[in-house]
Amino acid sequence: MSMSKFFNLFENGLINGKNEIRGEIIGRDEFDGILVDTCWTEDTGWYETYISTPEFKEVVEQYGKDREKAIKGHKNWVKKMKKNPKRKLKAHISAVDWATGNY
Repeated sequence: MSMSKFFNLFENGLINGKNEIRGEIIGRDEFDGILVDTCWTEDTGWYETYISTPEFKEVVEQYGKDREKAIKGHKNWVKKMKKNPKRKLKAHISAVDWATGNY
């Protein structure tokens, strides 16, 4: 599956709690064409925040197994993106590193 197709599935909620990829959802906020989604991911075994804008679709932060840190991180990303929706974002891990399990 291509990364683009994976991210489209992720965003549209087709990959959710009962499958192999997404576990517990910490937060999912959509506003002004932006999606900030934080959840447990079975592929990495960590909590992660994923952000999607028209120009960007990547994991921006990982929290390991620390649920409280993921909750705080999600709130922080929502606040940052609402304050500056045009901010320059950087992927926490590259698509190649993710695909090869190098995270």
